[in-house]
Amino acid sequence: PETELLDEDLRANTNYYYKVEAFAEGGDIVGPAGGPVRGKTDKFQAPENLRAEALGPDTILVQWDPVDYAEGYLLYRSTSRFGTYDPIGDITDTEFEDTDRQPNTLYYYKVASYEGDNQALAGPVYARTTKLEGPKNLQAEGIDYSSIRVFWDAAPNADGYIVYRAESSGGPYKEISDTGDTEILDTGLETGKTYYYRVTAYM
Repeated sequence: PETELLDEDLRANTNYYYKVEAFAEGGDIVGPAGGPVRGKTDKFQAPENLRAEALGPDTILVQWDPVDYAEGYLLYRSTSRFGTYDPIGDITDTEFEDTDRQPNTLYYYKVASYEGDNQALAGPVYARTTKLEGPKNLQAEGIDYSSIRVFWDAAPNADGYIVYRAESSGGPYKEISDTGDTEILDTGLETGKTYYYRVTAYM
């Protein structure tokens, strides 16, 4: 008969006690119990080298080193270091791209490794998304006596643009267009009058 046993699926960082009794072929106990002896499982490890890096105005990459015996990782996010952390993922990889974030915003992350009922939490770490760049090379040119073409260079990562117009450089500016293009034709204007424009990008 075997003289050893591997006891599996136990809780991490927990003491267990064992006794061993010898029995004959018919099942009768033939000797006193040996023990008890104590064994303690290893402490389940949290992810190490947890880090976060902004990849743009709407994406943060969260990475960590793999944990031995881990079945997966639970990810949590907050906009405050000591605030509520919301669950955002349950994955088996050791990196996660957190998308659809707001530009120029600080985000905090925690990651828990797990195996069965065992969990170990790491963090927080943080990263700030980059600022959304505004349109560049904004220009305006008269097309005819009542129309002005306003155009600009595309801003990286922008989903669209809001165009504002004023009758003086100091404003007030009024929204006149929300477009996905990089130009508009402003029509119905007063002949001989000067107009001023501003354009903001959004995502």
